[in-house]
Amino acid sequence: MQDEQQEYAEQYSKREGFTRIGLYLALGLGFMLAFQYWMLPQFTAFVGEAHCYEWGGVSGIRWVFYTVFAMMPLVFALVSLACFPIGRRAFKEGRYPPSGMKVYRPTRINRTAFAHFRGAIMMAMPFVFSAIAVVGFISIHQLDVNLEHADMSQCTFTDTQ
Repeated sequence: MQDEQQEYAEQYSKREGFTRIGLYLALGLGFMLAFQYWMLPQFTAFVGEAHCYEWGGVSGIRWVFYTVFAMMPLVFALVSLACFPIGRRAFKEGRYPPSGMKVYRPTRINRTAFAHFRGAIMMAMPFVFSAIAVVGFISIHQLDVNLEHADMSQCTFTDTQ
């Protein structure tokens, strides 16, 4: 009896669902392959010889720290910006999924306090990741990176200057 009174969110048609899932799988697979076979080997090779490089007066070791502690959270903040409009609508309407949002399977519309909470979390994610990036950026300056013990004989590049 309760199910008859429940309101459900609008669903994608089977064709729309397969098209979108196929697109997401193709993009995800492309990114995963590029990361696994191009970005990760280059980053691993760079980390092994980071003490050999310097760009803009900043050592390669510091660039590794910037990448891990500041840039990665910043990328997560940019990606989580996609959640912000959905969270704002869910918080404003007091329901999740918000009106106009399609879903892949039958989904009951939640009109409880949890819908407000979910909307607030989705709106807060970009700010949380941005704060982590700022803290990471500030913390890098407080790290004491000792380059006196770096073994420059292990560097494989040749200096042409």
